[in-house]
Amino acid sequence: MAGGAAALGAAAGPSAVPAQASLSPPSDDLCFKSARELASLIKSRKVSAREVMTAHLDQIRRVNPKVNAIVAKLEDDTCRGA
Repeated sequence: MAGGAAALGAAAGPSAVPAQASLSPPSDDLCFKSARELASLIKSRKVSAREVMTAHLDQIRRVNPKVNAIVAKLEDDTCRGA
């Protein structure tokens, strides 16, 4: 997992993991699909809207400590409609 690699890299020193490596997503990550692709996946029931939301919440958890783009958000369960 990218976040785990970043944590290991921080413990091992800056040369262990390049800074950009911790922000690079897997190529099939739901967070980096277009809205049309996501809509098609949800419509075909290949993924659920809840899975898409969870993927985005995980991405926020991985990246936001570094970029501080999200300064306030609802609790994850509220975002998922749970």
